Amino acid sequence: MAKTKAKPEAASGVPVLELEKFLAKKPELFVFLATGGETFFIDETRRIVSDYFLGAGDAGKCEIVIDHSEKGAKNFDKELYTLSMFTPRKLVVLNAKGSFLVEQKKKIVDFAGSGSTRAGLLIVSEDLKSNTNVYKAVLEHGLVIDAGPLKKHAVKDFVVGRFEKLGKKCSPQVAQIIVDICGQSLTRLIGEVEKTVLYVKDRQQIVREDVEALTIRTFEGKIWDVLDAVSERNPRKALDHLAKMLLQDASGAPFMFINMLASQIARLWNIKSELAKRAGPDEIAMNLGMSGFIVQKALPHAKRMSFPELREKSRIVLEAERLAKTSSLAETELILETLMVKLSS
Repeated sequence: MAKTKAKPEAASGVPVLELEKFLAKKPELFVFLATGGETFFIDETRRIVSDYFLGAGDAGKCEIVIDHSEKGAKNFDKELYTLSMFTPRKLVVLNAKGSFLVEQKKKIVDFAGSGSTRAGLLIVSEDLKSNTNVYKAVLEHGLVIDAGPLKKHAVKDFVVGRFEKLGKKCSPQVAQIIVDICGQSLTRLIGEVEKTVLYVKDRQQIVREDVEALTIRTFEGKIWDVLDAVSERNPRKALDHLAKMLLQDASGAPFMFINMLASQIARLWNIKSELAKRAGPDEIAMNLGMSGFIVQKALPHAKRMSFPELREKSRIVLEAERLAKTSSLAETELILETLMVKLSS
């Protein structure tokens, strides 16, 4: 297979949302690099590349997944050795840190230039730099895929698009309310979209009342109850709300809770900054790109807390997040309980 230079549009990475359409015009690619750390986009990339290279459906697929551990390095050597002699089509997915890929650069670069037709390689890495030989080799012979988070303004459009895929209509304003409540996680947003579609049944238009009935009253909405307890300096109430959240989802809730709390405190800081400029609710919503509904929910908290208080609460939450990342589930629950007491004391 003749070597061809990558098209300019691939130089900064083809967005995952455009990947299927892009690959439909590129039947010869066999080496891919997915950069960025958005979990939903990484999963979508694996699905799309697997269907593209191996064909849709499960029949006859051979997909090997390797990590960057010591055992993974040995497995990668073995898989690369057998790739060139593989008769059925085969795809190796390598989840790796940039440092591991740099160590393996000669093998990867050689494979990228081999002109393989029966074997494919998908590299998934958050931190591989664009000036490395591995990145350049994939860019020259294959395809770099942008699997990073969406820009803030694009998340709302993503929600609208997901509703459209499921046969529903949602205004940008209502979509923004969902984003403001749930945050930027696409996986969580998709869950909210699917839940809302089931809730409205045959009705086509999604309205604000649907969001209030579902999102506000479920896990994501309970963050406001916690903020009430924090601003009221009521540790017992804060611990009670925390216990209810952990009962709802003992495994995923702690980390989701910390992330959402950090996000809400940052939001309160921004709103308070706008209040200091004598901005009204509508102007705050416009300046910060928030829904008016969320601004109204946040205003009482922003008015109650001073800038020094918000700064200190942000520091406390970030410290809890750091500790939770290296702790067991039981230890994380204790960290959260301590966090509640510190924030509301």
